Amino acid sequence: MGLTRLLMIIAIVWVVWFIYRRVKQGKHVLKRNKVKKHAISNVKQCSVCGVHVPENEVLESNGRFYCSQKHLKSDV
Repeated sequence: MGLTRLLMIIAIVWVVWFIYRRVKQGKHVLKRNKVKKHAISNVKQCSVCGVHVPENEVLESNGRFYCSQKHLKSDV
């Protein structure tokens, strides 16, 4: 009876540990996917220096893109 009880306790602990790892890995994957979605954005290349700038930060004039006011003024 003692050996059976010990094996049952070991089996229960293993199942709980296995489920815990699965849940923890699942949350980690979801966090990693959210980060990837936010990290990817469209970029434009500066017409003067060639630096790639996120689309939401780029300056545009006459269909050309610039990374800063200085480059915008120097190319106009």
